[in-house]
Amino acid sequence: MRARRMTQKKHRIDQSIMYGNLLSEKENVKHWHHVLFDQQFSSYEEWTKKYRHDPEAFSNLFYTQGLMNMLGMWIKEDLVDRDLLFDRGVNAWVVALYPKIQPWIMGMRRRYNDPLLYQYSEYLYNEVMRIYPEMKHPPDLDAPQ
Repeated sequence: MRARRMTQKKHRIDQSIMYGNLLSEKENVKHWHHVLFDQQFSSYEEWTKKYRHDPEAFSNLFYTQGLMNMLGMWIKEDLVDRDLLFDRGVNAWVVALYPKIQPWIMGMRRRYNDPLLYQYSEYLYNEVMRIYPEMKHPPDLDAPQ
């Protein structure tokens, strides 16, 4: 029994380290930081007009939503410890980013006539808002701390 508890504890530690690395690895932070602060758009059409021919902008946005979509799928399919993932700060990251990229996601759904495209990003955001209703929607990132 003790060995099983130690194995479970080690597994949680390993997961925590993996989540922390996934969210704070330098290249990953560059991607989502660029989307959050450098890309200015309020619709898919505006994003397309400004950034369609910018490989870095597309890469940053695609990577960011891809990561969010993957995390949402992991949570929906119960492949990860949701509480542990949220304890690593995913909730704040999602609340800041999803409203920013939602117009792009909705535009991609229209463009490809696929209402489920990037569905797990949306699922992740809705789960965060359900569990943490007190979180600002979206947070004021420029507010003094």
